[in-house]
Amino acid sequence: MNIIQEDLTKAYRVLFGKYGTPENMFNLRPAIPFVGDGFQKTKPRVLSYASAENLSYAYNDELNPNTSKIHELGDTDQFNRARYFHERTKESFPQVHIEPFNNGSQLFITRHILSKLGYKNKFLNTPHDFIEQIAVANPGKFSIKSTKNRDYAGDRKKMAHSLEYIKKDIFYLRPDIVILPKSIFNTINKMEKWSAILKMADIEAIDFIQTYQLSFFNNFRTKTAVSGLPKPREENYPYGNWLQEINCGKLDITAYFSWVENELYQTSNIKKC
Repeated sequence: MNIIQEDLTKAYRVLFGKYGTPENMFNLRPAIPFVGDGFQKTKPRVLSYASAENLSYAYNDELNPNTSKIHELGDTDQFNRARYFHERTKESFPQVHIEPFNNGSQLFITRHILSKLGYKNKFLNTPHDFIEQIAVANPGKFSIKSTKNRDYAGDRKKMAHSLEYIKKDIFYLRPDIVILPKSIFNTINKMEKWSAILKMADIEAIDFIQTYQLSFFNNFRTKTAVSGLPKPREENYPYGNWLQEINCGKLDITAYFSWVENELYQTSNIKKC
């Protein structure tokens, strides 16, 4: 465990001791971000957020998340489950217990966004090397007790339980770039202005790159054809071969690839706070 993960674990433990588990959520410690061992010496510092913790796959009659046995882990490993599972699972993509990173889709999009920002040669080009240069997490720190995957990105009442933890992420990681779903950016901004969160952490500014949640493309497989966006050429990117390994069901990752390639910088999706 690196020093930032140690600091985050201590901070999360204090918050969890103070606030406990929100009502109707799985009674588990909230997971701190996966922080790559090369994160501190990599510039820019990048935090890529997915959405909300989801343990619906593990629901049973006792409401215990048995499938991955998180409830059997000790206190520290529960907080650090992203690193815990990463070190014990060997797959094409790093397994950090956050699905859009596990299947490679959000890791690929994060790498491509950084390339489009002008950092093509600043980051490494294999998934396992790349993730050790950045930090990844769910901003929604708790999982709703449900048999279905219930995201709450736009629900201020539910996201409010994660706000203090998000502040700790920002304070200890001190990122230069945060990549996150637009819905998450807006929900948090309505609860407490990002500018105020940064000021509290004594951070001058962060570039927020607002994406769509990857699930947005589950039923949007014709986006490229509908909008007339050209399909990017994998061979133009040293990490383009990752696309061949990504397995995310119906998700049309090439459509998302096209959106990043062609539209991300023509809209108001980049904000400096």
